[in-house]
Amino acid sequence: METIPITDIKTGDIILTSGTTLLSEGIQEFQEMNNPYLGRFSHALIARWEGDILYATEAQKRGICNNDFVKRYMNDEYKTIMVLRFNQPIEDERLIQLMMPFIGNTRYDKLALIWQAIKMLTKGKLWLGEKKQNSRKFICSEWCAFVYNLYFEEHGERIFANESEMAPVDLALDKRFKRYLLK
Repeated sequence: METIPITDIKTGDIILTSGTTLLSEGIQEFQEMNNPYLGRFSHALIARWEGDILYATEAQKRGICNNDFVKRYMNDEYKTIMVLRFNQPIEDERLIQLMMPFIGNTRYDKLALIWQAIKMLTKGKLWLGEKKQNSRKFICSEWCAFVYNLYFEEHGERIFANESEMAPVDLALDKRFKRYLLK
């Protein structure tokens, strides 16, 4: 797989991380049942450049927030980082405008983690979670899919059929993204 430096990341890229926390490792265990290689990525975020600072716009336990990507992810806690670049161009400013109202105003959806685990255990055959994404609470991969749908629906296209069922591994498996490993 091709590698890229951090400076080649673009606003709108989805970044997947493979962490070492107890929660990260638990998510990895469930996802690896269906895909041993791509299942190791337990968190998803959307990259956003502001000047020369790369931000992670992401769903965390405190809700949707912005974090300095280098300070948060370029350390020993994260083993592998993958960048997903969509096969269609994304207008940076419009994507940012769509994300901003959710930052600091949206909760984390802890219950969705349980539904994701059941989905993985049943190899995608059973989904007990929300049928339509609730725009007031998200887990990381739901957030990424929701933002992409918001953006592309303005252009008459829906990217993900049901963002409420998205897991990081689902994003990684999507053939419309080119995959890169971060150097």
